[in-house]
Amino acid sequence: MKLGINVENSYYTHGEYDWVLIFTASDMSHAKKFSDMLVNKYPNMVSKVNLMQILITLRSQHILNPEYMKIREYL
Repeated sequence: MKLGINVENSYYTHGEYDWVLIFTASDMSHAKKFSDMLVNKYPNMVSKVNLMQILITLRSQHILNPEYMKIREYL
């Protein structure tokens, strides 16, 4: 199904979650459909999904966001 999902980063981690997947979606409903699809397609590998939305990026690839003070709008 074409959901307009673009996977940007995928990390295998140690901790509460084994896998972190960073992706873009046109809206939260498409993101939810994608996460549900992962659970349904890989039921023996994916048991829990925690969907989070990035509100503002403060630093990426060692580059400070010039509009980082907009974080106050989210606090």
